[in-house]
Amino acid sequence: MKSRSLVLFITTLVFLSIHQLGLANSQLDEMRSQAEQGNASAQGALCRMYYQGEGVSQDYHESLKWCREAALQGNAEAQGNLGQMYYWGYGVARDYKEAVKWLRKLSEQGNMAAQFCLGVMYYEGQGVARDYTEAVKWYWKSADQGFPNAQHNLGLMYYSAKGVPVDYVEAEKWARKAALQGITEEKCLFNQAMRNKKGAVQNSAAGENLS
Repeated sequence: MKSRSLVLFITTLVFLSIHQLGLANSQLDEMRSQAEQGNASAQGALCRMYYQGEGVSQDYHESLKWCREAALQGNAEAQGNLGQMYYWGYGVARDYKEAVKWLRKLSEQGNMAAQFCLGVMYYEGQGVARDYTEAVKWYWKSADQGFPNAQHNLGLMYYSAKGVPVDYVEAEKWARKAALQGITEEKCLFNQAMRNKKGAVQNSAAGENLS
């Protein structure tokens, strides 16, 4: 599950909207002026723009500066962006503990992508002690909102009895929900595991009948 979780994490941990702003210098100057006066929305916009290189040259250090300012004021997008930058080490030394800190803030506001990523970090023990129960908690919060990657991982947790008692009914339920949203490869992997499990049970039963 580890490699699949990390792949899903990589494809999920993207909180930044992609817009081609193409701002004129005067607009950029006005936005910077507002940001320097403490406007969290302007700070968040600069955070995003410098990260993506939207209308400005890409600059992770400048992005980090404005992400911090906005995140400290409770700007949800900036908190997600800051968590991502600490996770990958963009513009700052990689720091999983700081990534967890900011992802947790966003998760507690109900962001399902952040909740999923926080679940992965608990599963992998990145920035926190490995804790399958906490991983399940955050997977469930995200899955319950319809996030397919969390639904997939939650199904695997029920299947493998990590953080929860083994429950093949719940495992199949969440795997199906994920598959309906296009997690087709994981559906195949899960179905193969289920077939192997059923085969093992049948072989065991046959052995008992022969004894």
